[in-house]
Amino acid sequence: MGSIIITIIITIIFLLIFLLYAVSVISSISIINKFAIMLVLIIFLALMGVLIFNAAERIKEIKEEKKDDISKY
Repeated sequence: MGSIIITIIITIIFLLIFLLYAVSVISSISIINKFAIMLVLIIFLALMGVLIFNAAERIKEIKEEKKDDISKY
């Protein structure tokens, strides 16, 4: 259970870092045009989606690992 909580906490921390980075990039290019803003938003949303997917896969692996450990005995 501890590994699952740590995985969730690390994912939230990285999501916040991505969000802060995205806001800083968008605020710095807001002068340029809306196309650049949309492109940056799509890239960062895709990265956040991949991070969430990776966390879900890791949680699934942790749960399967526990089932395998129990079946050994």
